Amino acid sequence: MYDGPADAQGLVTIPGQSPGQFKVYVYDSRENRLVTRQLDLGPAEAHQAIDLKLLTLRGTLKLGKEPLAAKLWFG
Repeated sequence: MYDGPADAQGLVTIPGQSPGQFKVYVYDSRENRLVTRQLDLGPAEAHQAIDLKLLTLRGTLKLGKEPLAAKLWFG
């Protein structure tokens, strides 16, 4: 098992890793799982891109017509 952060460009490198089957989990800084992916990698597939589909929301939460202070959790 390898557990480590991505670099500033978002790359993770595992030196000397043999080909095989892998389960990849990507977490954010708050330990929320963003991606789970099963990979079957041979020497030709050593480089994999995992695109994160993130959504930023902005707005005002209201109770009736009045703004409401709150924390929203999704997922």
